[in-house]
Amino acid sequence: MILFIDDDPFQIDYYVEELRSRGLRVVVAGSVAEGRRCLRSERPSLVILDVQLPLCAPGDLLPTEREHAMVSGLTLLREIRQQDRELPVILFTVLLDVDAAMGLDSNTRMLRKVDVLPHELADLVQAALLG
Repeated sequence: MILFIDDDPFQIDYYVEELRSRGLRVVVAGSVAEGRRCLRSERPSLVILDVQLPLCAPGDLLPTEREHAMVSGLTLLREIRQQDRELPVILFTVLLDVDAAMGLDSNTRMLRKVDVLPHELADLVQAALLG
């Protein structure tokens, strides 16, 4: 199972459709809180993780709280690594130089969304799953 953690419905539709068309089971989480729940309950084989994510679903917040509720997916990556150093993670972002700011381990790869088409992401995921 692939856990795709992203809060952008367009990105989810754009990439997840291709992954599913290849027979991969994909579970989508739209916030850090949802991602944490899925990580505990689903045991993914690979995680695709956006770098900028809301802490929880927008409906769970007061309007005044929303602007302060964005957290880094890197926080979630650190939590993942505390639990499982081997789980393949693809950081999927529009940001530049994320890997330069943070020493990524050999099981973590950073991709810029604007540089990767759905079939290319699916190829990378399949290659990572094959080891």
